[in-house]
Amino acid sequence: MKTKIYIFNPLLRKTAVKITGIVIGNDADDICGRYTGLSLKKNYISKTSSLNESFKIMDMKRLFIALGCLLFLYSFTETKKITIYSIGDSTMCDYDQRYLNGFGGDNYPIRGWMQMMPQFFTEEVVIKNMARSGRSSKSFREEGYWQKTIDQVMPGDYVFIMFGPNDEKDDSLRHTDPHSTYRQNLINYISETRAKKVYPYFSPL
Repeated sequence: MKTKIYIFNPLLRKTAVKITGIVIGNDADDICGRYTGLSLKKNYISKTSSLNESFKIMDMKRLFIALGCLLFLYSFTETKKITIYSIGDSTMCDYDQRYLNGFGGDNYPIRGWMQMMPQFFTEEVVIKNMARSGRSSKSFREEGYWQKTIDQVMPGDYVFIMFGPNDEKDDSLRHTDPHSTYRQNLINYISETRAKKVYPYFSPL
């Protein structure tokens, strides 16, 4: 006789072999005798004492066919990539070829740290470096760079935030006070990021 697969109340404290929530047992009378409130309908329960005839759900062949179908469908499911956005200043930003050419080409020793990060991740991680050289927590927003960033982010993305050096500048376009405007700017970035179900992170660099 074929081995059958049976489902019964998980509260049953009886030795059995579990297969992802499906259980193989061998004592139908004891199950029926002790548990009258099983979730299975009554017409699934026969009068025989053989578990091979009671609680019959599917045989092994059908189970493996079902699992095979699930695996087949899963193979066509695209894995969602992780996207990291970064906002900050020259220590973080990308330096393009035009910039490097002005200083002698590719060998000029300057790169933003986020520019170098893709080499440390797999292709499942996408980095969108929105940082701009010379910007502070104030000017990055006022020049429209933050709006371009927050318009792109999607729930589950990450935003790395790093400002500070240019907030110390004396000019009114960039200067912020560390105890008031600088603090508030960072709070605003966090609040607006979280509002879109995105994860904000401060960079310690």
